[in-house]
Amino acid sequence: MRSEQPVVKQTRMLSYARGPETPLLTDTIHQAFAKTAARVPQKTALIVRHQSVRLTFEHLAAEVERTARGLAGLGLRCDDRAGVWSTNCVEWVLLHLACARLGVVLVNVNPAYRAHELSYILRKSRMRALFLWEKDTRCSYRSILEEARVGQETELKHVVYCGTDDWASMVSNGADVPSGEISPDNVTNIQYTSGTSGSPKGVSGAGMLLPAPTFDALATLQAIHSERATAIYGVPTMFIAELGHPEFGRFDFTSLRTGVMAGAPCPIEVMKRVVHEMHCPQMTIMYGQTESSPVITMSSVDDSVDRRVSTVGCACPNTEVRIVSAGGDTAPIGEQGELCTRGYLVMKGYDDDPQATAKAVDPDGWLHTGDLATMRDDGYFRITGRSKDMIIRGGENIYPRELEEFLYTHPKIADVQIIGVPDAKLGETVAAWICLKSGEAATEDDIRDFCRGKIAHFKIPQYIRFVGQFPMTVTGKIQKFRMREVEIRERGLEDAAEIQTA
Repeated sequence: MRSEQPVVKQTRMLSYARGPETPLLTDTIHQAFAKTAARVPQKTALIVRHQSVRLTFEHLAAEVERTARGLAGLGLRCDDRAGVWSTNCVEWVLLHLACARLGVVLVNVNPAYRAHELSYILRKSRMRALFLWEKDTRCSYRSILEEARVGQETELKHVVYCGTDDWASMVSNGADVPSGEISPDNVTNIQYTSGTSGSPKGVSGAGMLLPAPTFDALATLQAIHSERATAIYGVPTMFIAELGHPEFGRFDFTSLRTGVMAGAPCPIEVMKRVVHEMHCPQMTIMYGQTESSPVITMSSVDDSVDRRVSTVGCACPNTEVRIVSAGGDTAPIGEQGELCTRGYLVMKGYDDDPQATAKAVDPDGWLHTGDLATMRDDGYFRITGRSKDMIIRGGENIYPRELEEFLYTHPKIADVQIIGVPDAKLGETVAAWICLKSGEAATEDDIRDFCRGKIAHFKIPQYIRFVGQFPMTVTGKIQKFRMREVEIRERGLEDAAEIQTA
C-alpha cells in the first residue's frame, strides 16, 4: 500500500491534484504473473474452498499454460474475444490468466444475466467462445443460453461447460501458443457493468482466497478464521453483512491486518467497526470506476483513522484528479463538483460506441465520473454522492450520502439507503429504506423523532420502509433505481412520476 502524498496545485487553491510520478511498468499481465511464479514457486497462489482447490504459484502457472494451449486449440488468437459467465471458481482465474497469456480479450458476463441480457452481450461483444457452468442452485445456464441464441446471428463458435468433459477435452487437445507480440496497451478485458466498481490492487506474491461461489457472509468469516487471512476486501454491504452475522463473535480475526473497502460509498460508522471489530488497523478505502481501472484515489495504511474513515484517499500515482464546477471550471478547494480524472488508468473506450465514449471522456482526456466530491487542502477527496442521485425537494438540494451518514449514527440501524421519489407538489421528496440491526425494532415515528432538531426539516424522510435487504447486483452493488420503482408502484406515485418526467 502506497504512502506517497499527492502534488496539490496551489494556484488560487483549486481542487486539482496529481499523484506521485513513478515509472509505469511495461510488463503484460502474463509477464508479471510469470515473474511472480518464478520468484515464489512454492508459495500458495490460490485457494478455492468450495472446490477444495489449493495451488502453489508453480502449479497455477502450469494450469494456466495448459488452459492457454486449450484456447489456442479452439483457434482463438490475439484480439479474439472469449466470454466467461460464471461465479467464483478456479476456472475463472485460469481463464483470466490464460487469455492474458494468449492476448485474447476476456469478456465478463454477469452471472445474474438472463436470456434477454445474454443475447445482447453475445451480439455486442463478438465473442467466439463462452465458458460457463451448466447450472447452479439459482438457474440452468444451459437453458438460458439456448434461449438467448434462438434466432440470433452471433460469432459464437465454441461453448465450453466447466466441470465437464468439455473442459477436459479443451485442455487435453491444446495447440502451441502463438509467439506474437502482446503489448501492455492491448485490451485485455471488457466489462459490461451496471454501476461503479473499484478494483483491488494486487500484492505481488500474495495468495488469493475464494470462500464461496458468490458472496456468503458466513463462508467469508469461516475462511478468514480457518485460513488465517491477512487482508480482506469487498463492498460496504458485504462488510455490513459480516459484522451483523449472528455467528460473528465466534470467529478469530486477529490474523487480519489490512484490506480494501471499495465499490460504493463507505459509511463512516461501518469503517470504524471494521477497523476495531475485525482487527483491520490498516484498512483502506479505494475509489474508482470500471472505466478507470484500477482506481482513482486511495488512502494509505499510514493515514490516520480519521483520514481513512472520512475520505477516499488521494490521487494514485501517475493520476490527475480535479473537481469540476457546474460551469465547467476547476472548483476551489472545499467546493463540491464532479470528480474527473486523467491518466493511464482511463479506459480505451466503450466497445464499438464512440458516442458514449465521447460523453464520458472529454477531448482533453478527462473521464467524467458523474460522482460529486470535494477536495480538502491536504489533497484528500470526499465523495458526496452521485450527481444523478441528488434530490431536489421544493428547490432544496438534498444529497443522499449526507443523510445516510447521519442515519448510520442511529443505534438501531444496520444499513440505510436514501432515494428521491416523485411528489406532485414538491417535485421530489425523500424516502428511506432501512435495515435494522438483528433483534432491534423501530417505527417510522422513531426514525423521524431521531431526525428532528438534528437535521433540516426538509431532509427528514417522508417515506420510511423497513426491509431485510436491499435489491443488489450479483457483486453487492445497491440498485437504487429498483427501490424507486417499488416506492412509485406501492405508494401510487405514478401520476407524480409522469409530471416529473414531462
